[in-house]
Amino acid sequence: MAALVIGVAAPRYLRPLLSPKLNPSLALSAWTISLILFVLTLAAAPIALITRPGQYIPRLNSLVLTCAESLHNDELPWTSFAELTLVSATIALALRIGFVGSVLVSRHRQQTAQHLAMLKMLCNRQSSEEVPQTLWLESPHPAAYSITAGRGVVVATEGLSALTPQQQRAVLAHEHAHLRGKHHHLVLFAEILGAALPFVPLCRQAPAWFRVLTELAADHCAAREFGPDAVRSALVRAADWDGGSRNDPLSKEFRPSTALSDRIHWLDVMPDRGPVSSAASYPVGAMLSALPGLLVVATGFCSFALYCLTRLR
Repeated sequence: MAALVIGVAAPRYLRPLLSPKLNPSLALSAWTISLILFVLTLAAAPIALITRPGQYIPRLNSLVLTCAESLHNDELPWTSFAELTLVSATIALALRIGFVGSVLVSRHRQQTAQHLAMLKMLCNRQSSEEVPQTLWLESPHPAAYSITAGRGVVVATEGLSALTPQQQRAVLAHEHAHLRGKHHHLVLFAEILGAALPFVPLCRQAPAWFRVLTELAADHCAAREFGPDAVRSALVRAADWDGGSRNDPLSKEFRPSTALSDRIHWLDVMPDRGPVSSAASYPVGAMLSALPGLLVVATGFCSFALYCLTRLR
């Protein structure tokens, strides 16, 4: 039941977290933890049915067995069939997630390796002494992006020289935030669950949300370090170049996945200090994500306890 609530309702109760007044890392962490909790709660019931953890607590085991046997024998004779169906369905879903995940991860690694090899042939200079490594391409279009090869690689164009030093540092800080926050891995994780379980609203919507939230979170990190004006002006300059360089084959690689107007609006209204800091975003996100599932579990336990009390009287 907790998995059902998280999988169906999470996109609705997580939506208010997407606010310019809040750190985007809060919404990103809440979505990430919701996906993890969905997978864990999906597997929790079958694992509990197989392992029977209550049997290791004699007193609890005796009470639960007495109540469960009464429930099974007197009212729900199909419980065994339901348990077998639940375990079988969960195993099938786990195998599907594993198969889709292995295919997508293998494809991602292969494409990343091929892409990096091509970039190293095309780049005119690289800063190997830096972490992450930066590859510079010959293009008048001011742009940058990052890939998760080794300890991370930032790909930038010589067109960044058209920006001010503060704008250049903001652009590179944006890409460093992607690598530091493991944003590429988060998007891949969401894509795996979205491809494996498209019938679950949380999994189906997660890839699009993660692409948006990772961009906003990286903008937020760069703005905290170099100021919103530097990030905003760099985005505008890059967009102006993009409008005038449609024939540049490189320009297609650098168009942001999040609408430029949305990102600029986010920077315009970003507070000097939000109610939730970046350091606290994951604990707060975990609490907000786990609360609905915990309420469902608590309700289930209370219902079962009340049933047991009425049966054992």
